[in-house]
Amino acid sequence: MAEPLVKSVNAGMPIEACFHGKLTKTGIFKTPVKFPVFLNKTNLTGDGQADLKYHGGPDKALCIYCYEHYPFWESNLQQNLSFGAFGENLTVEGMPENEVYIGDIFQFGVPEIVSEVANLGYTGYYARILEEGTISDCPEIKLLKRDAKEITVSFANRLKYHERENKKGILNC
Repeated sequence: MAEPLVKSVNAGMPIEACFHGKLTKTGIFKTPVKFPVFLNKTNLTGDGQADLKYHGGPDKALCIYCYEHYPFWESNLQQNLSFGAFGENLTVEGMPENEVYIGDIFQFGVPEIVSEVANLGYTGYYARILEEGTISDCPEIKLLKRDAKEITVSFANRLKYHERENKKGILNC
């Protein structure tokens, strides 16, 4: 894994937006924050989620998305994208889904901010906050601990979305 780095910390409160002709409350719109910003065990100050069944809470306190994916989407959408465009709280570099393992524990910023990869999505992944703290700039990220099973987010996503009948793979998780 390349030296991981936080490119941007993003937040935004839910708003009403029109999707497919229907007015919907959404929390996907995130923009870079001004530092310092406090990160607690369920959320980032100034951030909110509209659908708490699938987003937010202690197991999904932060949504993380890889900066390396931005050029692909910018090319396909034929437009420049700002950090937070995918609803992520952390835009990170050097932490792609095929190199981050379920159960990894990372430290970023001041020593007390530790996050654990706890839940996953098809793009990016969620993190649980183990210790609260203030983020004062875009810090480097340090891997503190890796689960012995070494199951990548990519592998778990593949099982969940494409190989539901892969009993051997599921049992190894």
